[in-house]
Amino acid sequence: MSGLGDRLRKLRLERGLEPEKMAQQLQFTKSVIWSYELEKKEPSVSHIKRLADFFDVSTDYLVNGIEEKQPTLQIDLENRNKNRHRLLIDGVELSEEELTDVVAFIKAKRLLKK
Repeated sequence: MSGLGDRLRKLRLERGLEPEKMAQQLQFTKSVIWSYELEKKEPSVSHIKRLADFFDVSTDYLVNGIEEKQPTLQIDLENRNKNRHRLLIDGVELSEEELTDVVAFIKAKRLLKK
């Protein structure tokens, strides 16, 4: 059974990051990254949150290996009116307010990645 260290190593390798580069991007020391991956040290709650945000995974996934159920996104092309597509999450159409929130979230996330 894999632990937090194995999950961190897997996520780091999936991104093609060396421990030094990951440490630099997170503003951690390289030794902290190694100690987490080798499970010689347990990360603090604030570090777990930073790692989860960095890898875009849930804290549950990092700590327990539990992946959150992702919502199902559908684009309804059959029942559209004049080039309007219906976006549904778990079978419920997104409201205009929700669509505005989604766009704002994506814009903020893109800015943070720059």
